[in-house]
Amino acid sequence: MENTAAEIVSNIRKTRLISMNTLADLAGIPASTISRIEAGKMEPTFSMLIRIVEATGFSIKQQIKEAGDDQPIAAFLDRLRKKGASLQTRSDKELLTIASLAPVAKRKGARRVELTKSLKKSIKDLGNQGQMPIGCICA
Repeated sequence: MENTAAEIVSNIRKTRLISMNTLADLAGIPASTISRIEAGKMEPTFSMLIRIVEATGFSIKQQIKEAGDDQPIAAFLDRLRKKGASLQTRSDKELLTIASLAPVAKRKGARRVELTKSLKKSIKDLGNQGQMPIGCICA
């Protein structure tokens, strides 16, 4: 279960039975910052969050795991496109194309492969094997 910074700060403060002012003193930041974080009006930097947490004798276990698909990125890029923001770079456009295939990649029998040569060469090799990637756009 993921917690927001507001939940983390509020929970550790309540667990230690300390006021916002005391937490601010311990962490060396203004009490107004603690208040804004807990109210969800401010997102602290990761280093600030660590400083607040460690000031109370807790630690943050850092764990990053792959989401399994690129759909969140695709949704973000799609929102940008709908707002009229242009996707300027080639990598933005490619990312949108690749991310839009994320649901396809989750299908039973779908394979993900690491490319050890150019995409164009890999697609040609797959074609020679009688296979073609779904949604492939070849230029």
